[in-house]
Amino acid sequence: MNCHIKKNKKAALIILLISLLFIIIITLVYKLLFNKQNNDIEWTEIQLDSSELNNLQLSADNGHRPGMLDPKEAAMDTLMNQLKIDTVDSVEILKKKKDLCLVEITLQNRRKVKMKLFQPVTKGRTGIWAVKAYSISKN
Repeated sequence: MNCHIKKNKKAALIILLISLLFIIIITLVYKLLFNKQNNDIEWTEIQLDSSELNNLQLSADNGHRPGMLDPKEAAMDTLMNQLKIDTVDSVEILKKKKDLCLVEITLQNRRKVKMKLFQPVTKGRTGIWAVKAYSISKN
C-alpha cells in the first residue's frame, strides 16, 4: 500500500512538471509571435553624458526644468532640441515600468517616433527622464 502511494506522488509530480514546462513553452511562443513587431524596430542609440545627467538632476531637484520629471515632456525636449522636429500632433506613453518608459509621438505628417526613456540618476517621482534610444517610422 505504501509503495502505491509513492507511485501516485511520483506520477503527480511528473504531471505537474510537464504542465509547468508546457506553460513556459506557450509563454515563450506567445512572446515571440506577438512581440515580434517591437523587435523589428531599428533603434538609434543616444550618447548620454553622465555628468550632464547629474547636473540636470540637480537642476530639477532645485526646481528648475520640472518638465524633465515627466517622460512625455523629456521625450518632447529630445525631439525638439536634439532631433530638431517640432511638428507634433500627439504624445502617448505606451509602457511604463518603474524607471523605464516607452513613449510614442505622432507627428503632423502621421509618422511616429518611438522613444525609450529611463531614469539615469534618481528613481521615482523626483527622478529626471532621459531618452536612450529612438526610432522614426518610415511611412
